[in-house]
Amino acid sequence: MASTTGSDEAGAAGISEAPAASSSGAPDNSAAPAPALETSAAAATELQAQPPQQAEGERPSSPAPAPDPSINLQAVLRRPFKDVLAEFISSLQLKSSAATAAEQLRYLLHQSDCNHTDVLASPVMPLLVHMIKESPGMPGSASAMKALAILALSPDGRAMLRLEGALHPVTKYLAIPGLPQKHNAGPALQLLQNACCDKLNRHVIAKASGLEVLLDLIKQAPTGWLRQHPQVAAPLAGALTNLLVSDMEGSTLKHRFVKAGGIEATCRVRVARWGDSQLGVRQLGNMQIYSDTLFFT
Repeated sequence: MASTTGSDEAGAAGISEAPAASSSGAPDNSAAPAPALETSAAAATELQAQPPQQAEGERPSSPAPAPDPSINLQAVLRRPFKDVLAEFISSLQLKSSAATAAEQLRYLLHQSDCNHTDVLASPVMPLLVHMIKESPGMPGSASAMKALAILALSPDGRAMLRLEGALHPVTKYLAIPGLPQKHNAGPALQLLQNACCDKLNRHVIAKASGLEVLLDLIKQAPTGWLRQHPQVAAPLAGALTNLLVSDMEGSTLKHRFVKAGGIEATCRVRVARWGDSQLGVRQLGNMQIYSDTLFFT
């Protein structure tokens, strides 16, 4: 498993707003980021039950799974997990079965977090990242992004994303012009939102012009489109909020936010009443408050 040494990470589990400690045991004194959130009440309960804590202002999230009729969860969990994991590894290595395996893995990871450590220590994560690098716009990559977003609820998972080079291809994919044409925008933003709960990940994403890419998504969206697509609007707001965490680079990012028209874009979305869900409204509210205070920090 990848070491998280040197990374000042905020935990990412649950949708509560309780402060969290860094993976090194020292509290993260920065205003914390927020991973992609679950929108259903049942899913929210599952996420709140997970052990990792999150830093103040942070909202980790896990994509809501639709039950997969091809999976008998109880039968799978009764088998030795190392056997199940070996089958996933074999399937992910084949183009013909990788998409199905990624979707089934996503579903299992969401339903049970007891084997996340074993998954992180296996070749699964590099294989999921390879799918994203090779074809980020394909349906199978959406499942891979969602599975990685779930694994990124832990500090080790977030560190692995960085070490496996997943952040650049996701940011590059989101930089493609035309938000409505990016079918995997929601999963990609969920992955970035959770990844940004790690300080070193925020540095990598900021260096890759991630802040400007996220703001461009708001500007590209047709009038009313984000309001009609809260599954994209919510993690977009969360990724922006997390990326602008006040740390060593906080001041620089704030100036970049202002220079790139972040305040205007945020206000425009607020006027358009971005996000029908409580989650989207709450995250947008935090972004608006943050924008209003940029000049005073």
